[in-house]
Amino acid sequence: MSESDVNEAREAKRAPQADGAESNASGGFLNRIYATVGTVGWVFIGLGSFSDASLLLNDMRTEIMSNFTNAYEYETIGSLHVGNTVSFVEEIVGEPQVSRDLGDETSANYIFDDKYLLTLFYREQRVTAYTVLAVQDDFNPEISGLDDAIGGIGEFFYTALPGVPERQVASDSRVASYYIESIDTERLGRFLDLYIGNVIYGVGGTGPNVSAFSKSLVYGSDQEIRAASAKVRSDLRPNLFGRGEVSLEMVEKSLLSTAEFLDYFDPK
Repeated sequence: MSESDVNEAREAKRAPQADGAESNASGGFLNRIYATVGTVGWVFIGLGSFSDASLLLNDMRTEIMSNFTNAYEYETIGSLHVGNTVSFVEEIVGEPQVSRDLGDETSANYIFDDKYLLTLFYREQRVTAYTVLAVQDDFNPEISGLDDAIGGIGEFFYTALPGVPERQVASDSRVASYYIESIDTERLGRFLDLYIGNVIYGVGGTGPNVSAFSKSLVYGSDQEIRAASAKVRSDLRPNLFGRGEVSLEMVEKSLLSTAEFLDYFDPK
């Protein structure tokens, strides 16, 4: 399945998105909405149902933030940490819709949001790694531990990252297309790898440079591999990031095929 096929399938199934003017509503408009929510909440309180009012206020504020900004999703992603217990993290993001056994007592657990696909790696009832794949335009969460000047995911090229990749993997076929690299972040004080990549069903997809790099890994000389790697890293903006204690090969193993992604998660 080509990248254009993936985009067409997604667009055919996805409901129309709000235009730029709607998604960037003014502060005054949001303030009026919040005031309305507060009024409704006080009505519930006046009727003697404080707990119902609190739940209503929380749900409505979350819905408003999600519809008009990415603040709620950014906050949710920012609260995830390697080492969290499974029970704690599922209180924040909910239970996974899909799970896959990766071996070595580790499972990949997938939670889909309209804006991103979150993959949590569970081992011994704790989160040992996670990845976030952006699936909607203008969804650009920042990556903790990196210079703020770099920007969020989708706003920089690989060459803006500190250092060189420790490991790189890539594939390009009708089943799956992706490029992922890992960067050792031990110098940041935490013994966690940083995973950065592109997956075809994420925002921006992959493209011809990933295909060329994948072929060079199989058929190319060391010089050709270096040249193809440089081309990918200088011309492509990543749509996936994550942190963890698992190998890059295990992250690669967790990736869904294009057909699996569309079957499990694309809106019907």
